[in-house]
Amino acid sequence: MKKLLFFPIIFLLSLSVVFAASVNRNMPSKVEPSVEVEVILTLSGVTVGEAVAIEDSIPNTITLKSWEISGSKETKDAVSHVMKASQKEGFDRHSWAFTASSSSPAVTYKFDAPSVLGSYEFDVRWVTKEGFSHQASTLTVRTISCGDGVCEGNENSDNCEKDCPKKIAAPVEVKPQPVQARAKAPVGWVVAAVVLILGIVLLMAYQKKKKQQRF
Repeated sequence: MKKLLFFPIIFLLSLSVVFAASVNRNMPSKVEPSVEVEVILTLSGVTVGEAVAIEDSIPNTITLKSWEISGSKETKDAVSHVMKASQKEGFDRHSWAFTASSSSPAVTYKFDAPSVLGSYEFDVRWVTKEGFSHQASTLTVRTISCGDGVCEGNENSDNCEKDCPKKIAAPVEVKPQPVQARAKAPVGWVVAAVVLILGIVLLMAYQKKKKQQRF
């Protein structure tokens, strides 16, 4: 049954009709050598119940470790998955054919990044009854090094401040508090105090003068 499904896929892929469905590839653009990479190919705008196919052309130096599918009426074992050499030298084609149970079916696969540094091309094609289209992407395998000006991988402000500078907290603006004026003594109290002092002075002067007269 899988072989019977494969030939219609090849026929559909030979068409050149632009249609409304689109695909999104969720894949990191840069990775370190030999790390595990997860790729998610999600179709959008698919009619539920129609036959669809997703084909991804990947470098033949990459081997898929596992794959899963969502939005398919068939179980994983019943989904047609075919791998064969691409017409483009150095590439393999992985094709998945199934019946959509969702308007956004997706294929997820994992592999270990190549140990050789460089850029690796991927080209996904998707097919529905309306036609097909494709989208190219690139995966760059490189060694992450502190000081290259790019904050990536496990770099952070603690282990590589050159690439991941710490965010400087904005200074907190301190608003000056209004200075409260010292309360003024009531005028009446001031006058009373002056009068009292004058009274004491006059009384002392009077008593002193009185004593002098006695002598």
